[in-house]
Amino acid sequence: MKENAMLDADLKTQLKGYLERIAHPIALVASVDDGEASGEMTALLRDVAEQSERVTLVRSDGVDTGERTPSFRIERTGTDIGVRFAALPSGHEFTSLVLALLQVGGYRRSSTRTSSSGSARSKANSASRPTCR
Repeated sequence: MKENAMLDADLKTQLKGYLERIAHPIALVASVDDGEASGEMTALLRDVAEQSERVTLVRSDGVDTGERTPSFRIERTGTDIGVRFAALPSGHEFTSLVLALLQVGGYRRSSTRTSSSGSARSKANSASRPTCR
């Protein structure tokens, strides 16, 4: 089974930025066999999991579990929250993979938007708004 890196350095950097903001640990549960497509899926999932310590990769033998191979689930650890992909996501489907990772992992918005100048601007804007009484 061939398992080469699937994501280039730029894409890994972008993905790492998104995965830094997930709130809950997630598992990528791969149902694979010894085929080439399973090797490619495992390589992709390994690349994804390496971008965050909150993401783990778990391999299961699809033949033993009765799951479609290759396929994988994204699961929020300790819950029944998850999404299944029936094949290797590529092209526009990769965006769906990233969105599913963020959804299952509980995406946290950045808290760095508040700055001293931003706070002053907010106060100035709120002072000019009419107050309803």
